[in-house]
Amino acid sequence: MTGMLGLDAAAQASPWTTVGFWLIGVGAAYLLFLAARAFVNPKGFAVYLGLPLSDPADTGFVYVYAARSTFISLLAVALLVRRDMSVLSMFALLAVPMPVTDAILVSRAHAGAATVARHSIVAVFLFVASVLLWLGI
Repeated sequence: MTGMLGLDAAAQASPWTTVGFWLIGVGAAYLLFLAARAFVNPKGFAVYLGLPLSDPADTGFVYVYAARSTFISLLAVALLVRRDMSVLSMFALLAVPMPVTDAILVSRAHAGAATVARHSIVAVFLFVASVLLWLGI
């Protein structure tokens, strides 16, 4: 049986030994950490995100962010557990627009350059992880 790159199953690297696999694992853990941080301190997290709250009581979008981030992280973990590298690669690629959009939104909100860069780096991170997963690296 051949895999993603036409190699037989025995010739393919174990997912546990690939950089892409571990990048997604670290990314999922980081996103879970951010979700927990958003649940615990929504006002502070909004500032960290680059979209400070106009009204400190208006934390709804932060909780939506946290809930969605939790789901995305758990989905990544499920794909890691299944070791489904091709789906995990597509998952990472399809996630790229989220941090790109975040970078645009925080830029329009006049967030600092470091905040815009952080969101942009996440987009690059996801793209690189997707490529590495696709290549089986």
